[in-house]
Amino acid sequence: MFGYVLCICLLACLPSRYLVQGIFCVLFFQWSFVAQAQNDSIRNLQEVKLSAFPLSAYTIGTKHTYLDSLATKQAVGQTLAQTLMEQTGIYLKQYGAGGLASVSFRGTGAAHTAVSWNGLPINSFTLGEVDFNSIVLASTSRVAILAGAGSSLYGSGSVGGSIQLYNTLPDSTENKVSGQFFQGAFGAFGGQLAYTIKKQKWALRQNIFAQTAQNNFIFQNTARFEKPIERQQNAQNTSKGVQTDLYFMPHVRHTFSVHTWIQDRQNQIAPTMGSNYQTHLYTQAHEKNLRLLGTYNHALPKQNTELTLKIGYLQDLYRYNLTEDIQTKTIFASSQYTNQLRHNINFRIGSSHTWIMALVDSYKETKYETRQEINTGLTWKPFTPLSVALNIRQMWVDNKIAPFTPSVGLTYRVGKAWHLKGFVGRTYRVPTLNDRFWAVGARGNPLLEPEQGITSEIGLQFIQKNNKTQWQFEVTPYRLWVKDWILWVPTNNIWSPQNLRTVYVRGIEAQASTQYTHRSWQIGKGITYTYAQSQTDNKQLAYTPLHRASVWLQGTYKGWLAYQNLSFTGFRYINLNNVEFLPAFILWNMSVGKTLVIAHQKITFQLRIDNMLDTQYQNYENRAMPQRGYTFSLRLN
Repeated sequence: MFGYVLCICLLACLPSRYLVQGIFCVLFFQWSFVAQAQNDSIRNLQEVKLSAFPLSAYTIGTKHTYLDSLATKQAVGQTLAQTLMEQTGIYLKQYGAGGLASVSFRGTGAAHTAVSWNGLPINSFTLGEVDFNSIVLASTSRVAILAGAGSSLYGSGSVGGSIQLYNTLPDSTENKVSGQFFQGAFGAFGGQLAYTIKKQKWALRQNIFAQTAQNNFIFQNTARFEKPIERQQNAQNTSKGVQTDLYFMPHVRHTFSVHTWIQDRQNQIAPTMGSNYQTHLYTQAHEKNLRLLGTYNHALPKQNTELTLKIGYLQDLYRYNLTEDIQTKTIFASSQYTNQLRHNINFRIGSSHTWIMALVDSYKETKYETRQEINTGLTWKPFTPLSVALNIRQMWVDNKIAPFTPSVGLTYRVGKAWHLKGFVGRTYRVPTLNDRFWAVGARGNPLLEPEQGITSEIGLQFIQKNNKTQWQFEVTPYRLWVKDWILWVPTNNIWSPQNLRTVYVRGIEAQASTQYTHRSWQIGKGITYTYAQSQTDNKQLAYTPLHRASVWLQGTYKGWLAYQNLSFTGFRYINLNNVEFLPAFILWNMSVGKTLVIAHQKITFQLRIDNMLDTQYQNYENRAMPQRGYTFSLRLN
């Protein structure tokens, strides 16, 4: 009954003119309520678990992976951009060392990947994207990567996929303190201090980090006559911040949590190669982020039945060259109710509300925007080998309806180790505030339509384990079609965005890995490969490589640890004429370390060498990237 009342409350929050999809959700829930009434078996209450990324149970049929924890620990001093390039098939376009890093996930653009932190969306509402160089790897405990999950699960922007940053409830009963310090080439140094306190009913985890890099590396300037050897200028960046997670558990049915993430980043924007010594062209940026999130989870007295409420606040300030400000303030609230209707049927329904205020110097006035969303989902296991998920979502932006986005996914188990997967769904992306309201030097277009499309994939997965070894293999062909793709074009010498493109993407992702454990030995190895043909008018999109691949090997033995990664990035066209291109490149990174136990404390010494082959390469045209460099780190537990 509670869930039914919740549905009515959700409908009351929706715009009165757009209740069709909302009524469908209530009817859907009413059917599920009847089905539940037919199943009156006794259920035992299970402990609330906060270790999985949001909506993980409803991603049936999709490909989702986690960043490898051992490899992540060895990536000391890196940003999320560097780690994603090394460990996944995702391509990131970087505007020089430490500069803006925008993502191309499954052949899509920078604004087509939804990023969230503990379920709180953190994509910029002005640009639509996230700078992955602004996310220090030390600032998050786990990273989940969902390929092509679609907008039915995570809303606007989840076209190519989504990346989930989240924190988990500490599982240890002991208090812990850890710290690390690193120093490396090109003026890089920094550190991190983290501690966890856990009592019977509450737990606290805090992480403080700071790092800087001069990025004053030597490179060959191919943009100048005779290609002289130069030192990179104006590329220093500094990041510092603190992240706190507080959990209070007065009862096994109730969990309260408060998460804060405060970060300050200052970076000089590296000039193009041709402007390396032209000091009058140097620029810089200062970015401040304040993210607050409160969560309440209540396990209702029925098995696998939960109510989750979230309220968050984000304040982002981006200051360019000390003069131009882009500031947004956002309030986010969401609710979600999940219920196990039968032993083989699970149901959820939720809503979210977002209030946005944008104070941007390049707008004519302060802009306000409200967004409402209602979503629902069902997982069904009609018989043991088959699992099915149905998800739907409807969004309103300032009372204007956005595309309706349903999806369906399934997994079929063949034998004990093989799984067949499939997924199809609609996607969409709401135009950014800059797209609609920019008014200085260019002109926004308030009449833009949302980008929308269809994504589909099939997959074959193999997982097998025994006492010593685990094998895993997965291959996923996929297709994506997007219409009304937004493109900025000149009209009467004024740049303005238009819905001009239709983009077709087809590709394949494959990965294989094995883990072997025996006594003091632990060895892991794997390979990943991604092919992405992303075209409009039979032309490959700029900065979208057809091929990416990586091979990795890691191991531990009696306190020794070693890791190496060899990654390949294919050539990339630099514009739509598909004539000029950046050549392919290979990067080889490796590290070796030793853990000592002194007075019951663990001390780990590690040496990491990046770009062992001293490759000279560019992620973006005429933006230099560092060649061989080292990092020495010391970690205390």
